[in-house]
Amino acid sequence: MSYDLNIVVVGQENPASISFETGIELLDETKEALRYHDIWGFMTATHGMWYALGTFNDGDFSALYILDPDFDTPSDVSPYWVSDNLKSNLVPLRVRSEYRQDLEKILQILMARSPLKTLYFTARVQPGDDEIVSGTLSLEQFWELHDKKQILFNVCYILRD
Repeated sequence: MSYDLNIVVVGQENPASISFETGIELLDETKEALRYHDIWGFMTATHGMWYALGTFNDGDFSALYILDPDFDTPSDVSPYWVSDNLKSNLVPLRVRSEYRQDLEKILQILMARSPLKTLYFTARVQPGDDEIVSGTLSLEQFWELHDKKQILFNVCYILRD
């Protein structure tokens, strides 16, 4: 099963680097983002830098070791406008505890690098080939919802500072 963690830094012109020791790799996928256009038209149509976050394990890059889908807990927070057949793909997203602090820092750094103070955050577990976009949240609100198991895989979250 494939796990992707993608961040779009809205309005960012040049790639960012992370200036602290972390086990999370940040790959610039801006040139690769168009391969997602048929799936995520909203995200790919936005001007900015597109990053994939993950770890390398045995030569493979994935967010598998950063994220943990909670397949056993049915989501009761699915957006009402999403059809029932898509809701089964919307499972609670958990950031593994060993990566939580680093991901929080990375999101703060990327937010500071956005001239519009806006990020798009999406974590995808297959199948997740339908674009679902959620309204604007602050980073603080995002983490509060995460802790309540109300952040879902296969949803794009608009994060604003």
